[in-house]
Amino acid sequence: MPGAGASIGSYKANQFRPKRDQFAFLRGTTRKRIKMKTSAKTLLAVIFGLACISHSYAATDMKDGFTVKHEQVMITENGETKAMLDDMKLRDGTEIRSDGTVIIPGAGRTTLKEGDYMSFGGTITRSGTGAVDITAEGVMMKDGQVMIIKDGNSSVMTKDFIRMNDGTKVMKDGTVITPNGERDMLRNGDEVLMDGKIQRS
Repeated sequence: MPGAGASIGSYKANQFRPKRDQFAFLRGTTRKRIKMKTSAKTLLAVIFGLACISHSYAATDMKDGFTVKHEQVMITENGETKAMLDDMKLRDGTEIRSDGTVIIPGAGRTTLKEGDYMSFGGTITRSGTGAVDITAEGVMMKDGQVMIIKDGNSSVMTKDFIRMNDGTKVMKDGTVITPNGERDMLRNGDEVLMDGKIQRS
């Protein structure tokens, strides 16, 4: 009888003793879940980082025109920025090359440096100093004053208005009146070229 009792006790103990293989599947499943969570967090971090870079890049390059970043001339048009691979010529004849060289008709050449910006109207704003080089003739609103640009020089407009080649009138207060009577107002940095086209800053 004692032998039988011992056998029954041993059986019960073995019956409720967890076997190693019983939890092997659970351990494997837990590891997989941890790996999946880690991978998901890593992926989210990468996506967030790329989104921040894209936002920063977009915020920096919103103005249409040309700029130099990492020794590469970039062109922005309608808010979209891309590398400029071919030489381009502006309406006034100013040529900008993919290496940053700017050739100004009758006024020689200059070079865009890292961070410099040039509008489609040909106005160059130097990085750091904020100095402005003007290549195209016309008028420009600067610090609340309409400036007349001629031969690469600028002077404050003293006349009541100036008439552009297409008949557009630019008033001393920055009002622009087109030949068909439409009115617009120049903001700081805006330009009106001699052909009457407005270049927004």
